[in-house]
Amino acid sequence: MEKYTLIVGSFGAGNLGDELILKSSLVSIKNPLVYTADGRFSQKFSQENFEIQSPFPTGIRSFIRWIFHEEYRQECLKFENKIEKIIFIGGGLWAINFLAVIHWYFIISWVRKYFPNVEIVLKHQGFDRNLSYLSKFITKKSLQKIKEITVRDEESVVFLKDYLQKNVENKNDAILSFISDFKNMVTSKNGEEDLSSIEEKIKTYAQGSRDSKII
Repeated sequence: MEKYTLIVGSFGAGNLGDELILKSSLVSIKNPLVYTADGRFSQKFSQENFEIQSPFPTGIRSFIRWIFHEEYRQECLKFENKIEKIIFIGGGLWAINFLAVIHWYFIISWVRKYFPNVEIVLKHQGFDRNLSYLSKFITKKSLQKIKEITVRDEESVVFLKDYLQKNVENKNDAILSFISDFKNMVTSKNGEEDLSSIEEKIKTYAQGSRDSKII
């Protein structure tokens, strides 16, 4: 039976930075299964074909749908027993606000429930030291039993060490890390000036990805 690596992030919402993160992760992952709110959008942006994991419920309407629509439940559980690894990949999934912390707590709880023996890895994550006590508590619950975590900045290193007693490695933002791979993959038609221009654009998207939208 074919096994997949489930890639989880804020994909399919029209955010340029998040779609670049997905694009960068697809380079090195065999048999990707992508957790995205809009599979067609993510496939079109990345110019890749991949299997799509339907989002689990995280709000009132989606929970009601889960309860009363068997078809939705079956779609969410389509890949049950077919996943060998789960990767939550950058940027600040737990670093925005209380609602975001709750949202990702629900998602990580769902994947633990239905993929109980699958390894979960967090890569290039950002954590906000200034979140409320309740947000920090929920974040701590989310990260229980996760052995491999890498972060995108030194603030996140300090947060995890001080609050969760976890020693983690700073691997930079996922998009910035992709730039080095991008240089190796792209052959510039107009020389270094053209490649540097593209690199600068990617850096700009990485710095402001939360505000950058695809129209």
